[in-house]
Amino acid sequence: MRALITGASGGLGRYVCQVADALGWETLTPSHTAFDLTVRDSVRDYLNLTTPDVVLHLAGLANVDRCQQHPQEAVQLNTLGTLHLTKLAKRVVYMSTNDVFSELPDAGTPGPYSFDDTPAPGNAYTWSKYAGEQAVLACNGAVVRANFFTRFCRAKESFVAYVLRNAQGRQSFDCYTNVIACPVFARTLAETLCSLAAGASRGVFHIATADSVNRLEQARMICEAYGLDGSFARGKLLENRDGRPLDARLIPNTGLEPLFVKEEIDRLQEAEPL
Repeated sequence: MRALITGASGGLGRYVCQVADALGWETLTPSHTAFDLTVRDSVRDYLNLTTPDVVLHLAGLANVDRCQQHPQEAVQLNTLGTLHLTKLAKRVVYMSTNDVFSELPDAGTPGPYSFDDTPAPGNAYTWSKYAGEQAVLACNGAVVRANFFTRFCRAKESFVAYVLRNAQGRQSFDCYTNVIACPVFARTLAETLCSLAAGASRGVFHIATADSVNRLEQARMICEAYGLDGSFARGKLLENRDGRPLDARLIPNTGLEPLFVKEEIDRLQEAEPL
């Protein structure tokens, strides 16, 4: 299997590369200069040269504030770049987000959301990601939605890193009590992405734990796993998430064994010790 991995240097991409390598796949991780998703000719030339069997498409603009301030940039990276891949690659497995749903007044009921529930994007980021989903599904690819965690994040400090930094420094820090998800460890998500790629899966897949936590509960579970004092985490309410759902729970539909948040956090601690 020859796999092109976009966003390979990100928090999820590094694990996808590790899993693919362990499977004996040939992995392609081009630089931006060699492979510019926003330029059709660049995508075409690279794919013609390397002929990957599948593209695991993880790259994109994920900074919600920047997407809102520069919506055209969000469209270029998250939508147009994905469209180029779907038109030119053999097969695409696309990493989307659980935030394509919304709790806007006309968006229906809050989560948990099934794979066949209709998304209702509420901001530039989620609209651009949802448009990418549509392009992938139109070409019989696989769309993956999840909320994942890892200490490593290229663009900004991750939630895990935020929790550990403050708990280690014995500093009080705020975590939202009304932001709810079914988060999975990045390595688990990477394994599932590679499994979907290997099985030529098509359609929409929700990767999620069978249970759910709010951000405060998750922070305290992270502290416990690392042997830190979780009492420094303080609960706080968030009024809204700028068009993203406060209740972002997903109903998993992969047919795999159920996942649980504590086990996922234990995997995190084992793979990413202090």
